[in-house]
Order: sequence, then structure tokens, then C-alpha cells
Amino acid sequence: MRQGIRLVLLLILTLTASTGLIYVYYPEEAYQEALEKKMELDRQKGIAEDFELVRTIIDGQMLFTEVPSRIKDNHVLIPLRATLQGLNYNINWDNKKRLVRLEYEGTKMQFVFDVPEAKINRKNLDLMIAPMEVQGVSLVPAALLEVLGITVSWDENNRVINVDTPNQNAWPFKVSDNSKITVLMYHEVGDGPNNLFVRDSEFKEQMKYLWDNNYQVVSMDEALNLLKNNQNVDKCVVITFDDGYRTFFTKAWPILREYRFPATVYAISDKCVNNPRYLEWEQMRFLQANWIDIGSHTKSHPDLTGLSPESMADEIAGSKKVFEDNLYYPCRHFCYPGGALNDKVVKMVETAGYESAVTIQNGYASSKNNILLLPRVRIPRDTAISYFAQLIK
Repeated sequence: MRQGIRLVLLLILTLTASTGLIYVYYPEEAYQEALEKKMELDRQKGIAEDFELVRTIIDGQMLFTEVPSRIKDNHVLIPLRATLQGLNYNINWDNKKRLVRLEYEGTKMQFVFDVPEAKINRKNLDLMIAPMEVQGVSLVPAALLEVLGITVSWDENNRVINVDTPNQNAWPFKVSDNSKITVLMYHEVGDGPNNLFVRDSEFKEQMKYLWDNNYQVVSMDEALNLLKNNQNVDKCVVITFDDGYRTFFTKAWPILREYRFPATVYAISDKCVNNPRYLEWEQMRFLQANWIDIGSHTKSHPDLTGLSPESMADEIAGSKKVFEDNLYYPCRHFCYPGGALNDKVVKMVETAGYESAVTIQNGYASSKNNILLLPRVRIPRDTAISYFAQLIK
């Protein structure tokens, strides 16, 4: 039965790519199976090494997408439909010719996939890089969007593409008298032998509660900025996962994606290759582009307090380098394995250049905390939604 589902999904993906459809909706499990299959095919063909997946902000909002923006040959390619949402435009495809025609505010544009040029009001425009079609999604160079009055800029330090459209409906933070930030601590989503596992239904109910009650789920970077600037933010939550288990990709990510929630996963770098229980590099690159920060949980998850200075440096600073070399993105956040730490360990984390570190100490983060000793609120299995509501208040 499962094999039959996979065959149908592959057929859907093939038809989607050939017809130019932009969005296809799958059940969560089926979506993940199709995505993992696509990643494996990309890896076999060597396609994944030709580009870098990168994050995108459109009008102040994080872009979550099956096909993220990317940098290819030093040029930016951005999902067309996602950028144009909210704008009054017309678009048509000629599937046989792989031709796209678009009109917006009197500007007429047409281009062909895999051809590095376009026509703008019948005048030729050299694009430097060709538009692409990936899994039925149109990825176009920044030059095409700029013709439409859309501003595209590249933030090298944060590895983020910023897109500003004439729509301009960014969501600012709401300021209140509440200075707490609740950092939630999870390990795995699914059924398991201990209470480190949170059931799928429980996790989804908890994320839905955050959404329905207007909690602001922010990235660890955003939380740090709020704390450093002593800003008061109403109902602010950070979601963290320890250890980097594969179930984050297969179970937690589809739910986070549904609600457009960022999160931080603290992974163990030695377990990222040929280990089916843990996330692999290709999955982490995809997650990183979709606002899931990958932080370090060391190389091998040792008790850091019992290591020599050399071994401690390798586990802390060495793992940071491994993550940055493989993800092409700054590794800014750290998690102490088992919560074991002392002054020497904290000093080593600081020396390595991490911007934050989380503990297993129960509590709420505030501007009074040392940012290398941030407390968290652990969410175990069988947490009733009424108790979850109390924990995050």
C-alpha cells in the first residue's frame, strides 16, 4: 500500500513539473515522503551541490515554501508566485514552449525557463541567469522582480534575501508590559519509550493553541535582539528541539510549516551522516532555508565538564565549524548536552563565538539572564493543553 502511495506521489510530482502548477497540497506524511524522495534524487544527480538554499523575507514576513530561494552561480533566484501574493497581476503559462507571460501595472513581461533573457514591453533584458522551474515552482532572478518595482536586497551577514513589494503589509511586533520570553524545550515528536517523546496530536494541539491565542513565535535571533534591547513583547515564544532527531523533519516540521513558526534545532554534528535516526545535511539545509535555525549540541554529546580543554574546544568550537562548513550559514546558538556545565564550559562557549546558549534550567528568559545561560520550559509527553497554557503565560 505504501509503495503504491509513493508511486502516485511521484506521478503527481512529474505532472506538476510538466504543467507549471505552483501549489500542490499533500497530506503531511505523503508530503514528507515525496520531499525526501526528491532530495535523494537530487543528491544522486549531484544537483544539490550546484546551489545554496537561502532564507527569504517578503514584506517583513518569513517565506516558508516547498522550494526555497537559492543562490546559483552568484545570482539570486526567488519563487515568483510567493513574491507576487497580494499584488494585482495576471500570469499565463505556455507549457509546451515553457513560456511564462506576466502583466503587472502596465508592465508586460515574458520569459522562457532555462533561457537567461526576458522581454519587457517587447524590449530584451539580459538576466545573467536563467529562470528555473523546480517541482512546478517558478524561480526567477532578482532582475525580473525589480522590473516590476519590487526591491530585492541580499543581507550577507545573515544570509537572507529581503524582498519589498508595493504591497508592503509587514507585521510589526506588539509591545506590552510583558518582558518574559518563553523558550520551549522539546526532543522528539511521535510515540516513544519515554516522556521525551511528545505525541503528534499533542504537539499539533500545542502549536494550534499558540496560533489561536496570538502568541508571537520568534526565532532565537529575534529573541536575542528583544532581550538585548530590553524590549517588552506580548506573548513571545521560542521553540527549541534538542539532539536533531529525524522525527523533527518528518513530524514536527510539517506542523511548524502549517503555522509558519520558526524554531531552533540543536544537532549533534557526528550523527549527521549515515544515521537514519538523526537529521542529515541535506534535510538541515532545506530546514535552514525555511527559518529553522540549526544550533550546535556538540560533536558527540559528551559531559563537557569532564573533558580536557583540548577535547572541550573540539566539541564546542569544532562542532560550530562543522555546521558552518556544511550548512553555509553562521552557527550562532548552542545547547549544553545534558545541561552539564561549569564556568570553564560557559567560557569556552563564549570564546567559540556563540551568541546564545540554552540550559535545562526551568524558567523564563529575560533581559536579566546571561544569554549563554538561558532557561527553558520543558514540554513532556501527556502535557494537557490547559497545563500548557499555564506554562507559557
